[in-house]
Amino acid sequence: GMANSNVMSEAYTINTSPQDTNTNNNTSNSQENATSQVTTDTSTLAYSISKKTKKRISYTFTNLSLTSKKYVTMRIGGRKVKVVGLRRSGSDSIATVELKYAKWGRGNYNLAMSYKNQTKVAYKDKKGKTKYKKGWERGSVSQDNILSIQ
Repeated sequence: GMANSNVMSEAYTINTSPQDTNTNNNTSNSQENATSQVTTDTSTLAYSISKKTKKRISYTFTNLSLTSKKYVTMRIGGRKVKVVGLRRSGSDSIATVELKYAKWGRGNYNLAMSYKNQTKVAYKDKKGKTKYKKGWERGSVSQDNILSIQ
């Protein structure tokens, strides 16, 4: 479970987590709530005890636009991993992480990624004009058994 309680108390936070069924966000289009699929270029690693062991792994999130690596947090097996790069490919986002997996036990690991994107939120001022202010949309994607150490 992602019991992340450090949600910023921003007045205009739009939640676009797929788990949120009771969102009061009327302007949500279907693509936003489409569950993103995760693919990777490295699904198996050999068990290692060397401290220097690290591997760059790319994870592709389909139909998800991540805007800044500063706003992306990834955990593998519950441990935070460093996001070293983020690039877009069509409607997909590719995040590259640097995984230090020394002494990680053999077995399967799950991926949990949470993100926020800065968006423009429309609102009406006193004269009825539509103006835009900054808002955040948040979401998370998780994938079981994304990595196996053997």
